[in-house]
Amino acid sequence: MHYINYGVSIFLLSSKCDEFQWNELMSEKPKSEYEDPVELAAIKDAVERMGDYKLKSADDYTVPDHLHMNIDKARSRLLVLKEKVGFSSQIVFVNNYHEHTIKTYHLFS
Repeated sequence: MHYINYGVSIFLLSSKCDEFQWNELMSEKPKSEYEDPVELAAIKDAVERMGDYKLKSADDYTVPDHLHMNIDKARSRLLVLKEKVGFSSQIVFVNNYHEHTIKTYHLFS
């Protein structure tokens, strides 16, 4: 019985210490309208150096002219893709021919 009370008293003491530490931290907390001058200077510097980036999900977002897709850009992208596919199919053909040649060589030797 004494052991249980001892454990409870330790818990209550720990709880009071925690409450004291919490109150101490909350008293040191700056007011909600406080703005750190170092952070304000960093934000100002970032805005000046980085520029203004628009979110694509924003209601007022408009696609810049250099990013607009038109028929000529789409056609040139398709041609590049066709060239890549054609080149990769040629590689597959050469690889298959190479394997066939090796199998044939081993078969007759």
